[in-house]
Amino acid sequence: MRTLKGNDFSRMLTQRLAQSTLLFTFIVALILIILDSGFVLYFEKGAPHANITTYTNAVWWSFVTITTVGYGDYYPVTTFGRIGAIILMFSGLGIIGVLSSYLATTFISLQSRSREREEAGKEHGENDDAGDNEQDEDDSSNRDAELAAIREELAALRKLFEEHYQPQ
Repeated sequence: MRTLKGNDFSRMLTQRLAQSTLLFTFIVALILIILDSGFVLYFEKGAPHANITTYTNAVWWSFVTITTVGYGDYYPVTTFGRIGAIILMFSGLGIIGVLSSYLATTFISLQSRSREREEAGKEHGENDDAGDNEQDEDDSSNRDAELAAIREELAALRKLFEEHYQPQ
C-alpha cells in the first residue's frame, strides 16, 4: 500500500480537476461564494443601513452576484463590502466565460469527431448515399407540399384583405 505525500495528493487533485473543467469551475465558484460571503458579512454586520446582516443573507447575495443576476434585495454598503462585491462580480464573469468556452469546445469537438467518422466511412467505401437520397426526396416533396399550402393560404388572406379594405 502506497502512502500519499502532500505533493502527490496535490498533483493528483490538480490533474483530476484539470480533466473535469465543470467540476473545477463549480468548486471554485463554491469556494468564492463561501469565502466572499464571510468576508462581506464581517464588514457589513455592524455597519449602519446594512442589509446583509446574517450569513444566509450573505450567501444568498453571493449566489445572486456571482451568477450576475443581481436582484438588488441585498447589497453591501461599506467600502470593503463593495470591494468583495467587485471581486465576486468579476469572478462570476470569468466563470461564465469558462463555462461558455467549455461548451463551445465540446460542441466543436463533437462536430469534428462526427466529420472525421463521415470521412473515414467514405474512405472505406461505405455508401449510405442511397438511403440519404430517398430521405432527401421525401424532405423535398414535403417541403414543396408545405410551400404550396402556404401560397394558397396567402392568396386567400390577400383576397380577404382586398375585399374588406379597399381604398376609397
